[in-house]
This record gives sequence, structure tokens and C-alpha cells, in this order.
Amino acid sequence: MAIKPLFIMGTMSGAGKSTLTTAFARIFSNMGFKVAPFKAQNMSLNSAAAINGEIAYAQYIQAIASRNIPDARMNPILLKPEKDGLHTILMGKFYGKIDGYEYFKSKKDIFFNYAYESLKALKEKNDIVIIEGAGSPAEINIEYDLPNRVLARAIDSVNILASNIDVGGSFAQIAGTIMLANEIKFHGYILNKFRGDERLLNPAINFMREKFNIEHLGTVPYMDSFIPMEDSMFDFRWKNGRVNFTVIKFPYMANSTDFHPFYYIKDAGISFAENAEDIKDPDVIIIPGSKRTIDDLRYMRENGIEDRIKELHKDGTFVIGICGGYQMMGKKIIDNVESRAGEIEGMNILDTKTLFNNEKKVSMVEAEVLHEKMKSIVRGYEIHLGLTESNNPFSIVNKENMIPVKRFDGSVGNNAIGTYIHDIFANQKFTENLMKMFDDSIQINYSIEEIIEKISENVEKNVNMERIIELMENQ
Repeated sequence: MAIKPLFIMGTMSGAGKSTLTTAFARIFSNMGFKVAPFKAQNMSLNSAAAINGEIAYAQYIQAIASRNIPDARMNPILLKPEKDGLHTILMGKFYGKIDGYEYFKSKKDIFFNYAYESLKALKEKNDIVIIEGAGSPAEINIEYDLPNRVLARAIDSVNILASNIDVGGSFAQIAGTIMLANEIKFHGYILNKFRGDERLLNPAINFMREKFNIEHLGTVPYMDSFIPMEDSMFDFRWKNGRVNFTVIKFPYMANSTDFHPFYYIKDAGISFAENAEDIKDPDVIIIPGSKRTIDDLRYMRENGIEDRIKELHKDGTFVIGICGGYQMMGKKIIDNVESRAGEIEGMNILDTKTLFNNEKKVSMVEAEVLHEKMKSIVRGYEIHLGLTESNNPFSIVNKENMIPVKRFDGSVGNNAIGTYIHDIFANQKFTENLMKMFDDSIQINYSIEEIIEKISENVEKNVNMERIIELMENQ
């Protein structure tokens, strides 16, 4: 019997769509089904590598939850907002820069065709597809709402609304969504992030059933464990620890998901610096990935951040550069591609030179870290323009997109390292070794697998899985 896709839509951004999609992917995988996640269109600066291109980080995590290989078809349209338009990734590859107003006002047939064919291919190769919507299907200002209303009309799916009850107004949001997105048949709703006594919800649940003929499919308690957030929802919380990291938050910062593990590691402190005064006395300064390397380097240069980093580095503070941050830390950047700024002096912390080219590197990688105090095997991904020359590499990449290779990555300097590998801090042994440089008694326990299992157990325990499966099997 064919099983209908499960379509998770939200009453708002932050309703918990990504978390629920991740949880359902793992729940069904644990049941023995072959599962794939799907999001037709995502708007995010947090992206990751898939076998055949670039996808949003949320779908990358959902693929892991599905125990599936990340695939560009899982997120055929990725929009990266920039000040002059939308940097558009179609089927994993750069499509072009598109005016945001025109994109959301247009019919987008070409994009829908790619999305529809991607979903069709995933359905053919998997038992179950879990679809995540975007934002809310009640955003009636968007006439051609491709990832919600347009897609839902074109397929036969079980449509569930998620609502974040922690912020209040859930029942009004559900009612409003049903009325404004009235071309969609909603089969039920899930109240997410609940704190309190569930019995207090019964009068409203009864009202929703009688008024709108919609089922309450579960109330998921608030979880301390959460998957890395979309960049628009990342709140850049500060926390103290025995080893403290300061991340430079410049205007075009990308892949904030790189630092998510620090929120789970109890001995790790994290803060974010938008100006020189924000950088107090950390053990480690991290210069993150950037969507516009030269612009963000100039930002640090103009507001005193670069001088502050160099001052602290001279006094012994460890500095780490990831991707664009790694490029900035070198002696020289030659960019006639992204910013067209030509030759720019770098921060001169690492003995490297970067030359930008038109070829975008997008790959999942496994590497052996060479740094004497951080030796470990790490897994992550690369997404970048440019090639960097280094005489003292940080790691040897031994697998790329699961194919054996041998090439060098990154650079090691005095109290400094740089690497192109995103998600490197999600590798427990590497991060533990790094933190032991400052406190050798530290032991950490971080695993994205454990987080996914914990989330899925909480969801499975608190939603009516029997009814959801019945709806999905009902032909």
C-alpha cells in the first residue's frame, strides 16, 4: 500500500516545523521505513553540502535523522537573502541573483517543476517522504506560495499544522490559518513547546474540533534539546563556561549552526561580538563563515574588531577561522569574483594566500586533523569560493562525498588554525581536545544522533502516531 507524504506546515516561523519534521523522520526510520525529508523552498544562510549540491542545513540534519544521504532534491530551491537580491540555489547549484519582490510576486513555474519532480523522485525511492512547509501557508500577501499552498494543492498528502503554544495565541493562529489557507485540507494540528497542565487545553481542543472539524494530534512538551535553528530564528544567546569562545558576528555571517554544539557542552561558554568592546577576554576567538568575505573583513577593519583580535592574539588568545574567516586570517586575498576588490591585505595571522575563482566547492568531507593537540578524525562539509595556499596544513581530507581522496585543508599558525570544514565543532573528540588545551580536566558529551533520538522520543510519546499512520495509509 502506498503511503501518503506527511506535510508539516506551521502557523508561523518558529512553530517547530523543522524540529517536528526531524522527529518524524527518525520515528519512521526507527520503524523500519526508508524515509526522505523534503522542503520545496527554504530561505536561509545556513546551508550544507549534499551529494549533488547545496541544501539548507535543516534538510541536511533531517537527512541524518532519516538515515539517508543528503540530496539536493530534498531542498531543490534555496534562497540566500542579500542586500541586493536573493542568491538562488536551484537543485544544489547557483542559479543566479533574483530580485526578492519579483520572485515572490511571480508564478515561478520553472521552480515549481523542479520542486515537483524532486518530490516525485523522492517518493519513488523511499517509503515515506516528510515534507516541511515554509513560514506559514496563511501568508496571503504571497500569491504564489510555492512551498505551502501551491505544493499542497498539487499533491495528495496528510497535512498537519504545527503551532508554538509557548508564545501564546496558538488556537487563534490555527483558526486563522484554516480560514486564510482554506484551499488546504488540514487533517490535524500539533501544539508544540508546551509548558503546563495539558488538561487546561481541553475546552479549546473541543471547540476546534466542533468549529473546524480538525483533530488535535498531540501536545509536545517544551524540549531543552533542539536541533540547530534556522538563521532567522537564531537568538545568539550568551552563556558562560570553563572555556569561553567569542564568535565575531559580522553583517554577512553564514552558517551560525557551526556554533550550536557550544550550547550543549556545559563547560563551553559562548558570546558574540559585533564591535571591539564585545570582545572581553575569551580563551578562543572564532572568525566564522561569511557570505561576503571582503565586506566582512572591511567591517572588522573599520570598527576596530581586527585590531582587538590581533591584540589579544599577540597576548596568547587562540584564534580559529572557519571558511570565510579562514580566508580573512591569511596574508592576502585576491578577489576578482565575489567582491571584485582585487588584491586585499589579510589579517596576517596565518601564512596563507587565497585566490577566488568561479568554481564553488560543495562537498561532504571526512578529514584527519594534523594539529598535535587536536588529533582526531572529523566529519563536516565545505561550501566556498576560492582556493587557499598553505605551507602548514590543518588536516588531510581522506573522503569527499564518500569517495576516497587525499588532499590538504586549512592552516596551522602560532595560536591559530583555519579550516574550510563546517560543523567541525560537532565532532566530540576534536572539540574535547581543543578545550583540553585550556583545561585538561574537561570531558564533553555531545552527539547530534543523541539529540535527534531524544527529540524523536519526546514527539513519539506525545503525538497520536497511530492516528497519523492511519491518515497516511488511508487511500
